[in-house]
Amino acid sequence: MFMWRCSFKLAPDEVEEVFSVAQQRLVDQTSALLELAADTWILTGRRPFPLFLAAVYVAWQSLNPLARMKYSLMKFCKIAKAPEQLWCKSKDTINKRLNELLEVLCKLGRELPWVRPTDIQMNTVTTLVEDILKHRKALLILAVKHYEKQLEETQTSQYSESELSDSKSSVQTQCKSPPDEEDEGCELPPDHWGKRHLFLPPCVRSQKRLKINEAPLEVTGDEDISDSEIESYIRSEEEIKLFAKARKKICKY
Repeated sequence: MFMWRCSFKLAPDEVEEVFSVAQQRLVDQTSALLELAADTWILTGRRPFPLFLAAVYVAWQSLNPLARMKYSLMKFCKIAKAPEQLWCKSKDTINKRLNELLEVLCKLGRELPWVRPTDIQMNTVTTLVEDILKHRKALLILAVKHYEKQLEETQTSQYSESELSDSKSSVQTQCKSPPDEEDEGCELPPDHWGKRHLFLPPCVRSQKRLKINEAPLEVTGDEDISDSEIESYIRSEEEIKLFAKARKKICKY
């Protein structure tokens, strides 16, 4: 609540009517989205602010989706007059959390009986946020059941395909570049146990990148030293005079 009051200016007297929203209504919608994020492991092991800002943005869009879907996250921050120091340096991380939240909403939205699964897209799922949040517990159960059922039906074919591509996938999943601060790592191999679950913690959802082992420097002490390097260690006449003068002053004390 404190962060909302300090960071976002969306009251009717602060922005245009199409952008304005009642504070308590936005807080309630954001809280429900954060609870959903916690239930689906998005928040686990992550810094809370990027997900908080992503949740506020989705909540704001969902309260008037037809008029607000066209506005990007960065545009929303400018409309709400959010201080740049809160979001500018973390844009990439905030966008990652936003995509993860929208992906979860899409998975649950496809379980709504009055919606065709093929119509659910990340850029339009905000129109269903209120329905998803209202029935989120039931939708979570349905999504997990349908995912497990789909795995059982395709287990035989997936197993045969994984055997054929085992050698290729093992090479592709070994990333050799060092990880970023918020890097998601590599995809799980086909036979990983995490493939059997629809929602996973970030530490399980993807493999960590392999660190590059740098070759140790071999220093023997017998290396050649260039003349220019030697000269850099020799004091000039001015430096010698200054050093002698400073030494005399020190000796007096």
